[in-house]
Amino acid sequence: MIEIRPATLADILAYSGNLPFTRARAWVGVEDGKVLGVGGLAYLDNGAVIAFMDIDDTVRKSAKVSICKAARTAIRWAISNGLTEINALKADDVPAAERFLMRLGFLSVGNGVYSLRGG
Repeated sequence: MIEIRPATLADILAYSGNLPFTRARAWVGVEDGKVLGVGGLAYLDNGAVIAFMDIDDTVRKSAKVSICKAARTAIRWAISNGLTEINALKADDVPAAERFLMRLGFLSVGNGVYSLRGG
């Protein structure tokens, strides 16, 4: 069973080998001690909040329910903590990315950018 829990610095480094953002709130999916994916919210210097997700391809195909659960956890956390807008970029190499973003409540604002307004 995949456990969804808040990410630690060690989790992110073990999964991706680097820190893509200087400030983020992230969660990981872990099974048998192995990090299968990481996702959450990155806070950019210009004040924008960007949703991100990086998942092992095998997990993307087999754990759709866990992925949606984790994404909804991040969105609920963001809205309950006062965020009013979250942006996301559609991954061109993931055919279901647009459907996934729209299922979560994001709307296209053009050029592969999606926005979710809450609060």
